[in-house]
Amino acid sequence: MAKKKARDLKKEARWRKIVAAQRRSGQTVRQYCQENALAESAFWFWKRELARRDAEEPTRHPGGGSSTRFNGPARHLPSLVPVMIGPAVGTIAPIEVLLSHGASVRVAAGCDEATLRMVLAALERAS
Repeated sequence: MAKKKARDLKKEARWRKIVAAQRRSGQTVRQYCQENALAESAFWFWKRELARRDAEEPTRHPGGGSSTRFNGPARHLPSLVPVMIGPAVGTIAPIEVLLSHGASVRVAAGCDEATLRMVLAALERAS
């Protein structure tokens, strides 16, 4: 029977911090990994591995883990929890409108169409 390899708790704690930091950053995994000189494949491996470990042995992990140790009879955490996602600040790129005289206007998503028409017409008249 093969021996189970001992877990490297320092490495596990490091990756828990990395995964939590990426989540808080608002960046995609690719952006976060490029900015922090991490191999994207290693990030995905550890994200899956940490989720597997948490499911296998629910316990509080320092450095970003979020599961909880339960004493007494086993309790099951819900497999799905409701999440509401709203527009994140700074994650939607504005639309850039280039005017005929070379000026440009950046328009945020959800801008009022009537106001935008008035502003563009005024800028065209001013040129």
